[in-house]
Amino acid sequence: MRPVVRSSFDFLPLLQRTLVVGAVLLAASPAIEASSGHIPDPEPLPERQVIAGPSVFSNPDISWSSEIGRYIELYSGPAGLNYISRSLRAGLPYRDFIVQQLEARRMPRELYYLALIESNFDATAVSRSGAVGLWQFMENSVEEWMVINAEVDERRDFYRSTHAALEKLSWNFTVLEDWLLAIAAYNAGLGHVRRAIESAGTRDYWRLAGAGLLPDQTVDYVPKFLAIAWIAEHGGRYGLPCYWLEPLEWTRVEAPGGVELATIAELAGIPTDTLHSWNLHLNKRRTPVGAVTYPLNVPLRSHDRLESAVDIVSLTDTLIERSQSADSTH
Repeated sequence: MRPVVRSSFDFLPLLQRTLVVGAVLLAASPAIEASSGHIPDPEPLPERQVIAGPSVFSNPDISWSSEIGRYIELYSGPAGLNYISRSLRAGLPYRDFIVQQLEARRMPRELYYLALIESNFDATAVSRSGAVGLWQFMENSVEEWMVINAEVDERRDFYRSTHAALEKLSWNFTVLEDWLLAIAAYNAGLGHVRRAIESAGTRDYWRLAGAGLLPDQTVDYVPKFLAIAWIAEHGGRYGLPCYWLEPLEWTRVEAPGGVELATIAELAGIPTDTLHSWNLHLNKRRTPVGAVTYPLNVPLRSHDRLESAVDIVSLTDTLIERSQSADSTH
């Protein structure tokens, strides 16, 4: 069992310690070009969109780079904001769950946006290299975390894949003791980043990136993530839609193996497609054949209906088994 991260950082809500330039610089500098190495001054807050966002990232060790400014400039334009807006909307079903898991592990909450970088919050996303799901796991990297077979591909299970991704990031941080390096290792692989550190004799991400010791994709990956996290956390300033929604809590219901989702959905009074959208990893729209039970993801508000439906299915199965057993004795 890998250790749960307990970092020395005091992770206050959503970007609350020292980011790139700090609150003083933001307050003191009117509109400054990104290329000068500073964050450009965002537009005034639109009416009703009053989420100004915190002035700093939660990780106190993040230092400024002109690369972050370059990506802020890129993604704060119309096309970039449209991309972020669409992705954030797609992430709404998963937002509260992922943030809760990050908080429980005392990890930086802005790591939520890593799934935006990976998949645009599309649980069915498949990359050109074959990575799948919100967190883009390759088949050979699921380790003990997830199951992949003809019945299920748990890389598309937002619940299991989130736990797996956070375990991976936690382990990266445990080994590397730096969040930028941990994020880089999520992209390039832990072994690659460790070799780069050994070669350069430094744990400074920016120096490693500047020395050409990391893949080009990883060199772009970290500042892109930081820029998008910054913009998303200051959504009101950049004119992004602000969603005034009640938190969506998730739970799980144990269902018998080999049961069609359509059967459970009909008994629960919900559309089959809705139940499947919560459980996209079930390749055949049924719980795995041969499993005694298998957990289904359900919103907490639908738990009782789904549990009652599963109880009916379980009782029906039991009665059928008893009937068949009785018939075989005659």
